[in-house]
Amino acid sequence: MKKHFFTNSEEIGNNMPHFTNNGFEVVKCPDSIWEVITDLYKICLQAPVKEEPFAGLHNNAYLYDFEPYIGIVRHIHNSLLPLHEFWSNTILEPTAIWGIRSYTKGSQLMYHTDRPLTHHISCIVMVDKDLNGKEDWPLSIKGHDGKFYDVYTEPKDIILYESTACLHGRPKEFQGKYFRNFYMHYGVRDLEYVGIRNRK
Repeated sequence: MKKHFFTNSEEIGNNMPHFTNNGFEVVKCPDSIWEVITDLYKICLQAPVKEEPFAGLHNNAYLYDFEPYIGIVRHIHNSLLPLHEFWSNTILEPTAIWGIRSYTKGSQLMYHTDRPLTHHISCIVMVDKDLNGKEDWPLSIKGHDGKFYDVYTEPKDIILYESTACLHGRPKEFQGKYFRNFYMHYGVRDLEYVGIRNRK
C-alpha cells in the first residue's frame, strides 16, 4: 500500500502522484459501448432536470439523470474500466458517474481539480453538441509539463484525464445552443491518501 502525505488542500494538485505521460489523452469510445450510450441518451432526453450551480463550476446546465437507469450506467462504468486501467497503468475502482450535463449558452466552468479520494482517474464522454454556428467549447487542461492545452472533442470522443492532478476547466462562456457530456470517475485502488479529506 502506497502512502502520500499532503500538508494542505492547496498543495493537493501539485503533490498528487502522476500515472500518465502528460495527464490527459483523447480516445474513441468502443463501438459496443457507444451504442449503449446513444440508446441511453435518447431515453434520457425525455426528462431533463435543471442543475443548481455547484461551487461556481458551472451554470446554465441541465442534467439528464442517470439514476433511473442504474443498471445500464453500471454496465458502462464497468465496461470502460479496462480502458482507464490500461491508460493509467494502475488498478482502479469505479467510484462515481453522473448524468449527462447539457450546458447552454452562457455556461462556464472555472479552473479546478477534482476530489482526491474518488476522482483520481476520470473521463469526459462527449455525447452531443449544437454550436449554432458559434465557436467550439474546448476543455482547457494543465498537463504534467506545466503547459495549458485546449482539447476539442466530437461525439464519441472520450477525454481521459487525471482530474485530481491536472487543473482543468472551460473558462470561456459557451455561445452555442447546447453542449452535452458526462463524467466518470475512478479511484486508485492501491493508493492511500494521508492528511486530507475528500472534498464535497
